[in-house]
Amino acid sequence: ILAVRQAEDEIHISFQVQTGCDGTAAEVHSFGTATDVCDVPLSFAESSKSLVVDAPELVVQKQVKNATEGGSFANSVFAGVGDQLVWQVQVKNVGNQRVTNLFVNDTMPDASAFTLSAVSPITSSQAGTTLNWHEAGGQTLDPNNTMTYLITGTVASNACTASPVVNEGGAVFGCSVGDLCSATPVTSTATFNTKPNFSLNAVNKSLPQCTGVGVLEIRFPNSGARADNVVITYTLPADLKYMGLATGTNPTPDSEPALGATGTLTWTYSSIGSETLTNTLKFNVAKSVADNVCMANNTLNGTASLSYQDTCSTTYSDVTSNSNTISIRRPNISGTGLSPTSQTIEAGKRYTWTVSVPNTGNDPAYNLVVTQTLESGWQNVTAQNGSDGSVPVVSGNTITWTVGTLNKNSTWTATFSADVVAGASNYRTTVNVHSECANGSCGQDASAIAYSTPLQSFQKSISKATDSVGEPFSYT
Repeated sequence: ILAVRQAEDEIHISFQVQTGCDGTAAEVHSFGTATDVCDVPLSFAESSKSLVVDAPELVVQKQVKNATEGGSFANSVFAGVGDQLVWQVQVKNVGNQRVTNLFVNDTMPDASAFTLSAVSPITSSQAGTTLNWHEAGGQTLDPNNTMTYLITGTVASNACTASPVVNEGGAVFGCSVGDLCSATPVTSTATFNTKPNFSLNAVNKSLPQCTGVGVLEIRFPNSGARADNVVITYTLPADLKYMGLATGTNPTPDSEPALGATGTLTWTYSSIGSETLTNTLKFNVAKSVADNVCMANNTLNGTASLSYQDTCSTTYSDVTSNSNTISIRRPNISGTGLSPTSQTIEAGKRYTWTVSVPNTGNDPAYNLVVTQTLESGWQNVTAQNGSDGSVPVVSGNTITWTVGTLNKNSTWTATFSADVVAGASNYRTTVNVHSECANGSCGQDASAIAYSTPLQSFQKSISKATDSVGEPFSYT
């Protein structure tokens, strides 16, 4: 109510308003009343103004880290009983207006799964597993600013039964303690998981026939939580025996089979860490049969299995067993040949052959001996050094090359020559090839024959040069 005003006076009235949480728009209406000196009411035009209410906007991010394992904050982590976890709630104001009353809460896992030890900042109250901050109001948060809340505790013994374990943080703002601008807080969750997750891969390998010596490999990555009392078994094929751990094993097992063990082998690990993806067991093997006995099978099969416990001491056998194939590497000299394989020969002439021994197998041919025999239709036998430099030994019509080792995918060759013996009955040439292991086992033989046919001539004669009609005669 204003006093009497003179003509041409202007009146300016300023006042403050405060919005509530009821809406995002508001209007201000202005209207006045007055009378003239005769007490006659004067007319006024009503004026109004619409105001746009610009509210803050909250974003909540909940994360957790495994402090025991030195991990970083993430939406989900793996953990074991006794590990210290730190939960983090971050509340950011991404709006253009200041929050004048911020309220934050966090709902922790059940106490049987998680034991609380510290919070920062200090809460205003705790109701069961729910922590509350700023219940008295007045906590502000400016635009583009973030507040961080930390909850520290330990994974408890019952965590495995509820895995994965969930923790939820939330935030809401209001114009006052009793005037919240949203009935539902902005929330975010994070989890931890106590379950290990193994896979198993028994790698296919090949071993040499002579010794069976080699390295077998089992890979067992764990993409889950820490595991205790891990047991790996492998059914070793009957022809093989265990000869100890090999280079590349990581981690080293706490126990292993005895040297020379056969059948089912067992290794144990007291613990395998979480998210360890390069776990590898490598071990040496050798053939279990006698040294002078060759392994009969071309392929062998073994099977690996794995069991483990979580950190709550629950035993699992849920990893799929895996089998591998072990190929036995052998040489193959069956393609031994002579060239030419057949020919026509003439008495008194000299002829040359080439003997070839290819090894088309997947392992060297050891102690290789090539023996070339020429039958009685040949004489003056000579031979050249083999392609490996082996020197021939000629004894009569027999040639011997002591080659030694012929590698896989290699071919040994040599040439030899001889003169034709006129009137002989046998002109064959035969090559015999033999290889074997150093211990005399796994012998392998091959042979080839070349045939030679002497050129034939005919002579015809008559018993009489002249004769009379009716007189007998003959042709020879």
